Amino acid sequence: MNANCVYEDLGLSGSVIVSPEEREAWLAQRQYGIGASEVAAVLGFSEYQTPLELYHLKRGNIAPKPDNDEMRRGRNFEPALVQEFCESQGFELVLYPVPMLAHDKLRFVRATPDAIVKDIETGELCLLECKTSQHWVINEQLGQMGSDWMPDSWVCQCQQQMLVTGLKKTQVA
Repeated sequence: MNANCVYEDLGLSGSVIVSPEEREAWLAQRQYGIGASEVAAVLGFSEYQTPLELYHLKRGNIAPKPDNDEMRRGRNFEPALVQEFCESQGFELVLYPVPMLAHDKLRFVRATPDAIVKDIETGELCLLECKTSQHWVINEQLGQMGSDWMPDSWVCQCQQQMLVTGLKKTQVA
C-alpha cells in the first residue's frame, strides 16, 4: 500500500512531502521546515534541545544528534504499540506509517504523525501519537490514569500535527 496515495485519498489538509519508508530522503527534508517533534524546542518547552540549538541545526552549523537507545526503541516498538492501541481501545487503523506532511499554506510547518486511526464507535478520524518513555519517566510526567494532562512538549507536537492535517483530535498511547 502506498501511504502517500492513501493519505491523499483521505481528503485531509496538508500535502505529502516524503514517505517515511524513504528514511534518508525523510531526514534530508527535515532541514526545510519545523517538524512537530521540533516545535517544543522553538517554544522553549523541550528538555532535549534549546531554540538556539535547533536554529544552528537547521542552518547546518551543527550535526544532528546520533540515534540513541530511546530513539531506536521508539521506532522499533511503534508498530506493536499502534496495533495494541487499536485493538484495546476500539480504533481501526487507517494509515500507518504516515508520510511527512507540510501545511497547505505555511510550507515550513511539517508533521509526520505516527498513525491515523478511526474511532469504531463514532467513525471519527484522529491522529495517534505513540510514546515509549520508560515507565518511571511516564509516571512523573503524566497525570493520573484517565486524565488529559501530559507534558507541554507533547501538547505542542500534537497541536502541530492537528494543524497540518486538519484533524481535531489526537489520541496518545
